[in-house]
Amino acid sequence: MKGLLWILALLITCSAAYYQRISSPTYPSLVVIPVEMQKYPVTFIHSHTGKSDCPIILQIGDIAVKGELSYRKYPSQSEMTKLEMKREGDKLAASIPNQSSGVKIEYQVELSKNGAQLKYSSLKPTILLFEGEIPKFPFFMNLAVLGLAMLLSSWTGLLALFGFGSSRFFSMLTFIGFVVGGFVIAPIVHKYAVNDWWTGFPIGYSLNNNKFFLASLVWLVVVVTIQRKYNKIISVMAAILTLVIFLIPSTFVENEVVVPVAKAVKGIILPIVVNFISA
Repeated sequence: MKGLLWILALLITCSAAYYQRISSPTYPSLVVIPVEMQKYPVTFIHSHTGKSDCPIILQIGDIAVKGELSYRKYPSQSEMTKLEMKREGDKLAASIPNQSSGVKIEYQVELSKNGAQLKYSSLKPTILLFEGEIPKFPFFMNLAVLGLAMLLSSWTGLLALFGFGSSRFFSMLTFIGFVVGGFVIAPIVHKYAVNDWWTGFPIGYSLNNNKFFLASLVWLVVVVTIQRKYNKIISVMAAILTLVIFLIPSTFVENEVVVPVAKAVKGIILPIVVNFISA
Protein backbone atom coordinates (compact mmCIF):
# COMPACT_ATOMS: atom_id res chain seq x y z
CA MET A 1 0.00 0.00 0.00
CA LYS A 2 2.86 2.39 0.79
CA GLY A 3 4.22 1.78 -2.69
CA LEU A 4 0.92 3.00 -4.16
CA LEU A 5 1.06 6.08 -1.94
CA TRP A 6 4.57 6.88 -3.21
CA ILE A 7 3.29 6.58 -6.79
CA LEU A 8 0.33 8.85 -5.96
CA ALA A 9 2.66 11.39 -4.29
CA LEU A 10 4.91 11.32 -7.35
CA LEU A 11 1.94 11.86 -9.70
CA ILE A 12 0.72 14.80 -7.61
CA THR A 13 4.21 16.34 -7.60
CA CYS A 14 4.74 15.88 -11.35
CA SER A 15 1.29 17.29 -12.15
CA ALA A 16 1.91 20.34 -9.95
CA ALA A 17 5.36 20.88 -11.53
CA TYR A 18 3.91 20.64 -15.04
CA TYR A 19 1.15 23.13 -14.20
CA GLN A 20 3.73 25.45 -12.65
CA ARG A 21 5.68 25.34 -15.91
CA ILE A 22 2.80 26.04 -18.31
CA SER A 23 1.33 28.76 -16.07
CA SER A 24 4.68 30.51 -15.69
CA PRO A 25 4.81 34.11 -17.00
CA THR A 26 7.89 33.14 -19.06
CA TYR A 27 6.10 30.28 -20.85
CA PRO A 28 5.59 31.07 -24.59
CA SER A 29 2.12 31.98 -25.87
CA LEU A 30 0.68 30.15 -28.86
CA VAL A 31 -1.51 32.36 -31.07
CA VAL A 32 -3.38 31.45 -34.25
CA ILE A 33 -3.25 34.17 -36.92
CA PRO A 34 -5.93 33.96 -39.63
CA VAL A 35 -4.91 35.11 -43.11
CA GLU A 36 -7.93 34.83 -45.40
CA MET A 37 -8.68 31.08 -45.57
CA GLN A 38 -5.36 30.04 -43.99
CA LYS A 39 -4.49 29.89 -40.27
CA TYR A 40 -0.92 30.19 -38.98
CA PRO A 41 -0.04 29.10 -35.39
CA VAL A 42 2.79 31.32 -34.13
CA THR A 43 4.63 31.60 -30.82
CA PHE A 44 5.20 34.81 -28.85
CA ILE A 45 8.09 34.33 -26.42
CA HIS A 46 8.10 35.75 -22.87
CA SER A 47 11.76 35.30 -21.91
CA HIS A 48 15.21 35.50 -23.43
CA THR A 49 18.44 34.21 -21.88
CA GLY A 50 21.97 35.31 -22.66
CA LYS A 51 23.77 38.34 -24.06
CA SER A 52 22.47 38.20 -27.63
CA ASP A 53 19.64 40.26 -29.09
CA CYS A 54 16.24 38.63 -28.75
CA PRO A 55 14.84 37.42 -32.09
CA ILE A 56 11.08 37.66 -32.63
CA ILE A 57 10.26 35.17 -35.37
CA LEU A 58 6.79 34.43 -36.76
CA GLN A 59 6.37 31.57 -39.22
CA ILE A 60 3.83 32.85 -41.73
CA GLY A 61 4.12 31.33 -45.18
CA ASP A 62 2.03 33.94 -47.03
CA ILE A 63 4.73 36.20 -48.53
CA ALA A 64 2.22 39.03 -48.97
CA VAL A 65 1.97 39.40 -45.18
CA LYS A 66 4.15 42.16 -43.71
CA GLY A 67 4.96 42.84 -40.07
CA GLU A 68 6.05 45.70 -37.81
CA LEU A 69 7.56 45.10 -34.37
CA SER A 70 7.05 47.76 -31.67
CA TYR A 71 8.70 47.61 -28.25
CA ARG A 72 9.59 49.63 -25.14
CA LYS A 73 10.72 49.02 -21.58
CA TYR A 74 8.11 47.80 -19.11
CA PRO A 75 6.66 49.51 -17.19
CA SER A 76 7.00 52.71 -19.17
CA GLN A 77 4.94 55.39 -20.89
CA SER A 78 7.61 56.20 -23.46
CA GLU A 79 6.95 55.90 -27.18
CA MET A 80 7.34 52.53 -28.81
CA THR A 81 10.42 51.86 -30.94
CA LYS A 82 9.26 50.42 -34.26
CA LEU A 83 11.10 47.99 -36.52
CA GLU A 84 10.05 46.57 -39.85
CA MET A 85 10.12 42.79 -39.79
CA LYS A 86 12.15 41.23 -42.59
CA ARG A 87 10.91 38.39 -44.72
CA GLU A 88 13.15 35.29 -44.50
CA GLY A 89 11.45 32.61 -46.58
CA ASP A 90 8.30 31.59 -44.74
CA LYS A 91 9.25 33.65 -41.66
CA LEU A 92 8.97 37.27 -40.54
CA ALA A 93 11.82 38.29 -38.22
CA ALA A 94 13.10 41.23 -36.19
CA SER A 95 15.25 41.49 -33.05
CA ILE A 96 14.89 43.38 -29.77
CA PRO A 97 18.29 44.67 -28.52
CA ASN A 98 19.71 42.79 -25.55
CA GLN A 99 18.92 44.21 -22.10
CA SER A 100 20.37 43.78 -18.61
CA SER A 101 19.24 40.80 -16.55
CA GLY A 102 15.83 41.39 -14.98
CA VAL A 103 14.77 44.09 -17.45
CA LYS A 104 11.32 43.64 -18.96
CA ILE A 105 10.22 44.74 -22.42
CA GLU A 106 6.69 44.94 -23.76
CA TYR A 107 6.36 44.30 -27.47
CA GLN A 108 3.66 43.80 -30.05
CA VAL A 109 3.54 42.84 -33.68
CA GLU A 110 1.22 44.43 -36.22
CA LEU A 111 0.61 42.34 -39.32
CA SER A 112 -0.91 43.47 -42.57
CA LYS A 113 -1.65 42.13 -46.03
CA ASN A 114 -2.12 44.39 -49.05
CA GLY A 115 -2.42 47.39 -46.72
CA ALA A 116 -5.16 45.84 -44.53
CA GLN A 117 -4.30 45.10 -40.89
CA LEU A 118 -4.75 41.51 -39.76
CA LYS A 119 -6.64 40.96 -36.53
CA TYR A 120 -5.77 38.17 -34.09
CA SER A 121 -6.29 37.37 -30.41
CA SER A 122 -2.94 38.69 -29.14
CA LEU A 123 -3.00 42.30 -30.33
CA LYS A 124 -2.17 43.53 -26.80
CA PRO A 125 1.54 43.85 -25.88
CA THR A 126 3.49 40.78 -24.78
CA ILE A 127 5.83 41.07 -21.78
CA LEU A 128 9.37 39.80 -22.37
CA LEU A 129 11.85 39.16 -19.53
CA PHE A 130 15.61 39.24 -20.17
CA GLU A 131 17.38 36.68 -17.99
CA GLY A 132 21.03 35.97 -17.23
CA GLU A 133 22.70 32.62 -17.80
CA ILE A 134 22.18 30.26 -14.84
CA PRO A 135 25.03 27.78 -14.20
CA LYS A 136 23.88 24.17 -14.53
CA PHE A 137 24.75 23.07 -10.99
CA PRO A 138 22.60 25.59 -9.02
CA PHE A 139 19.85 25.32 -11.66
CA PHE A 140 19.49 21.54 -11.35
CA MET A 141 20.06 21.65 -7.57
CA ASN A 142 17.16 24.09 -7.35
CA LEU A 143 14.89 21.78 -9.34
CA ALA A 144 16.00 18.71 -7.39
CA VAL A 145 15.64 20.14 -3.86
CA LEU A 146 12.32 21.91 -4.43
CA GLY A 147 10.97 18.94 -6.37
CA LEU A 148 11.96 16.68 -3.46
CA ALA A 149 10.32 19.08 -0.98
CA MET A 150 7.06 18.96 -2.97
CA LEU A 151 7.26 15.15 -3.16
CA LEU A 152 7.85 14.90 0.59
CA SER A 153 4.96 17.30 1.22
CA SER A 154 2.57 15.10 -0.77
CA TRP A 155 3.95 11.90 0.77
CA THR A 156 3.69 13.26 4.34
CA GLY A 157 0.10 14.35 3.77
CA LEU A 158 -0.88 10.97 2.33
CA LEU A 159 0.95 9.12 5.12
CA ALA A 160 -0.94 11.12 7.75
CA LEU A 161 -4.25 10.79 5.89
CA PHE A 162 -4.13 6.99 5.62
CA GLY A 163 -2.43 6.46 8.99
CA PHE A 164 0.53 4.37 7.83
CA GLY A 165 2.99 5.02 10.64
CA SER A 166 4.35 8.31 11.93
CA SER A 167 4.72 11.25 9.56
CA ARG A 168 6.88 13.30 11.94
CA PHE A 169 10.23 12.43 10.35
CA PHE A 170 8.98 13.34 6.86
CA SER A 171 7.41 16.55 8.21
CA MET A 172 10.86 17.65 9.38
CA LEU A 173 12.42 16.70 6.03
CA THR A 174 9.71 18.64 4.15
CA PHE A 175 10.29 21.76 6.25
CA ILE A 176 14.08 21.52 5.78
CA GLY A 177 13.60 21.01 2.03
CA PHE A 178 11.52 24.16 1.61
CA VAL A 179 13.86 26.24 3.78
CA VAL A 180 17.05 25.10 2.01
CA GLY A 181 15.49 25.17 -1.46
CA GLY A 182 13.50 28.37 -1.05
CA PHE A 183 15.90 30.49 1.00
CA VAL A 184 19.36 29.17 0.05
CA ILE A 185 19.39 27.70 -3.45
CA ALA A 186 16.48 29.58 -5.09
CA PRO A 187 17.92 33.05 -4.26
CA ILE A 188 21.22 32.06 -5.93
CA VAL A 189 19.35 31.03 -9.09
CA HIS A 190 17.22 34.20 -8.85
CA LYS A 191 20.36 36.35 -8.63
CA TYR A 192 21.82 34.80 -11.79
CA ALA A 193 18.51 35.09 -13.65
CA VAL A 194 17.29 38.61 -12.81
CA ASN A 195 20.17 40.11 -10.78
CA ASP A 196 18.17 40.12 -7.50
CA TRP A 197 18.52 37.77 -4.55
CA TRP A 198 14.95 38.15 -3.33
CA THR A 199 11.88 40.02 -4.59
CA GLY A 200 9.29 38.49 -2.28
CA PHE A 201 7.88 39.62 1.09
CA PRO A 202 8.59 42.16 2.52
CA ILE A 203 10.59 43.72 -0.35
CA GLY A 204 8.25 43.01 -3.24
CA TYR A 205 5.42 40.89 -4.55
CA SER A 206 7.23 38.14 -6.46
CA LEU A 207 4.77 35.28 -6.22
CA ASN A 208 7.46 32.68 -6.90
CA ASN A 209 9.50 33.84 -3.89
CA ASN A 210 6.39 34.20 -1.74
CA LYS A 211 5.32 30.62 -2.53
CA PHE A 212 8.48 29.31 -0.85
CA PHE A 213 7.96 31.72 2.04
CA LEU A 214 4.36 30.56 2.60
CA ALA A 215 5.18 26.86 2.18
CA SER A 216 7.95 27.17 4.77
CA LEU A 217 5.54 28.85 7.21
CA VAL A 218 2.95 26.13 6.66
CA TRP A 219 5.42 23.34 7.45
CA LEU A 220 6.88 25.31 10.36
CA VAL A 221 3.43 25.04 11.96
CA VAL A 222 3.53 21.27 11.40
CA VAL A 223 6.98 21.01 13.00
CA VAL A 224 5.98 23.19 15.99
CA THR A 225 2.91 21.00 16.65
CA ILE A 226 4.74 17.74 15.96
CA GLN A 227 4.15 16.39 19.49
CA ARG A 228 0.43 17.22 19.54
CA LYS A 229 -2.19 14.52 19.04
CA TYR A 230 -3.85 16.46 16.19
CA ASN A 231 -0.55 16.78 14.27
CA LYS A 232 -1.72 14.30 11.61
CA ILE A 233 -4.69 16.51 10.75
CA ILE A 234 -2.38 19.52 10.51
CA SER A 235 -0.01 17.54 8.25
CA VAL A 236 -2.85 16.68 5.86
CA MET A 237 -3.99 20.32 5.79
CA ALA A 238 -0.39 21.47 5.26
CA ALA A 239 0.04 19.17 2.26
CA ILE A 240 -3.22 20.46 0.73
CA LEU A 241 -2.28 24.09 1.40
CA THR A 242 1.17 23.58 -0.12
CA LEU A 243 -0.37 22.13 -3.27
CA VAL A 244 -2.83 25.05 -3.50
CA ILE A 245 0.00 27.58 -2.99
CA PHE A 246 2.08 26.13 -5.83
CA LEU A 247 -0.95 25.92 -8.15
CA ILE A 248 -1.44 29.70 -8.01
CA PRO A 249 -0.32 31.03 -11.44
CA SER A 250 2.48 33.60 -11.38
CA THR A 251 2.32 36.85 -13.34
CA PHE A 252 4.80 39.52 -14.33
CA VAL A 253 2.86 42.15 -12.35
CA GLU A 254 3.36 40.19 -9.16
CA ASN A 255 7.07 39.93 -9.95
CA GLU A 256 7.50 43.69 -9.83
CA VAL A 257 9.76 44.94 -7.02
CA VAL A 258 7.58 47.70 -5.60
CA VAL A 259 9.47 48.48 -2.39
CA PRO A 260 13.25 49.04 -2.47
CA VAL A 261 15.28 47.28 0.24
CA ALA A 262 16.10 50.48 2.13
CA LYS A 263 12.45 51.56 2.22
CA ALA A 264 11.38 48.09 3.32
CA VAL A 265 13.82 48.12 6.24
CA LYS A 266 12.99 51.69 7.23
CA GLY A 267 9.23 51.60 6.66
CA ILE A 268 8.30 48.01 7.57
CA ILE A 269 10.94 46.00 9.40
CA LEU A 270 12.41 48.72 11.65
CA PRO A 271 9.06 49.87 13.14
CA ILE A 272 8.18 46.25 13.98
CA VAL A 273 11.52 45.76 15.78
CA VAL A 274 11.19 49.09 17.66
CA ASN A 275 7.61 48.32 18.77
CA PHE A 276 8.65 44.85 19.91
CA ILE A 277 11.54 46.22 22.01
CA SER A 278 9.37 49.02 23.46
CA ALA A 279 6.52 46.67 24.44
